Amino acid sequence: MKQVQKKQSRVIHPRTILILAASAALIMGTAGYFVLRGDTQDPPPVIHTASEYVTILGKYDLDDIVSVTITPPGGEAYSLLSQDGKLVYADDPSFPLRPGITDLVASNICTVRSENTVLDTAEHPVKLADFGLEPYRCMCTFQLTDGTVNTIRIGNQIAGGEIPYYYFMWNSDPRIFAGGTDMYSAFSYDRSFLHTVTQPSVNTDILDAVEITGLNTLSFRYTDIGWQITSPFSYPADTNLMTGYLANLSHILFSRYICRTGDADLKALGLEDPLLTLTVTEAESILTVPDTSGNFHTYPIPEVRSVFRFGAEYDEYNRYVEYNGSVYTATFYLTDFLFDVGAKDLCLSSPFDLDIYRLTGLEVDSSSGRVRYDIILTEQVGPSGALVTDEMGNTLYDCSILRNGEAMDTDAFLTWYAADLRPVSPSGISVDLPPQERKEAAAFTLFGEKSKRTVSFYKNGLQYLMYVDGTCRFYVSSQAFEQLFPLP
Repeated sequence: MKQVQKKQSRVIHPRTILILAASAALIMGTAGYFVLRGDTQDPPPVIHTASEYVTILGKYDLDDIVSVTITPPGGEAYSLLSQDGKLVYADDPSFPLRPGITDLVASNICTVRSENTVLDTAEHPVKLADFGLEPYRCMCTFQLTDGTVNTIRIGNQIAGGEIPYYYFMWNSDPRIFAGGTDMYSAFSYDRSFLHTVTQPSVNTDILDAVEITGLNTLSFRYTDIGWQITSPFSYPADTNLMTGYLANLSHILFSRYICRTGDADLKALGLEDPLLTLTVTEAESILTVPDTSGNFHTYPIPEVRSVFRFGAEYDEYNRYVEYNGSVYTATFYLTDFLFDVGAKDLCLSSPFDLDIYRLTGLEVDSSSGRVRYDIILTEQVGPSGALVTDEMGNTLYDCSILRNGEAMDTDAFLTWYAADLRPVSPSGISVDLPPQERKEAAAFTLFGEKSKRTVSFYKNGLQYLMYVDGTCRFYVSSQAFEQLFPLP
């Protein structure tokens, strides 16, 4: 009997994370100085190497600091206080701050380090505006417990090398220093970034349904024979395309916390009547966890439905989004696919491309009559009575076929299915014509345990229009259609 390997109906795909980076570096010669100054008469300044960095302010603890005021590139300053060894928001100490940001700020005020000394303006007068220091790009002022107040002014990124330093000046020191990107990052976050952000979690491994309404209309659900588009028309979805789409869903992240939904002016944010609403439904599942003794316990997890409402633009990079009782921002980069990808972009071009183990039967209606094939899979059992599995632990099955209720040559059916039916692919994209205006040449209905898919062919000149679940997206050549007959 022909062996058929039956796999799990769900495939777990690793998440991929796209990491974006940018780089620039320090000017290591004299040419940069002359260009910035516009003067070629004075001798070049001495620019130290990176290994000769200078610690401007020695190692302090947060307990040695009273407060810090940050003026980011946007210009709206805010203050943080040092309390009990951590930084808190001065206007509201209970305001939850992102640890990553406060840790970065703390490390750059407890120790201030110059990676290089670019030049001494007392010896070589320059226009600070050429360095982005007048006006500055961002600034930090912090006060120590002894009353000392220190100020860091940060300018442009230094161009021309491999290390992305930034110009900065310290208090009234006439020297221009080079600071690391962590220094610039610490003092460039505006107030909207401070609040902790609870990121959404879309578990695509147990995702059952997705619905999009508004500027885009698209919905699809998971079935035992694959993903099925359900709106704006019914059509099977391409597995590979869905893998990418679901990966994008799992990567939706929020960049800022704005406020609780009840405190927001939803109309002003474009959320009273959202531009787009995304609803994702995760199926009921079972959580299995071990205890300290190594015993496993199972807990049922109910169905989870999450709703994202997308509104107006926040700035040139972000849009407002309301989720789970709060308003956030999300980048266009991570969310534009919801607006741009439609049902036609996800359609499966080869509707018979299904592994045989997913099917329980196949029915064919043609001019020769109706033929029903029942596909029966039986678990293989070894001499010891244990189930036979492959090297991956998947159970192996024997396959047998009934034709109109009677046993037939299984190999003949499987060969026809693999060589003639499954490879059928379109010759081109078709205009959707009402099938009732034409006589059906043949219809193939594939049955899963809970779902079915019907592929109908209608002759149209030298081609055959291919309707899948009532929708025509493609046509096939006469040769592709005729190779399906005679049936096994």
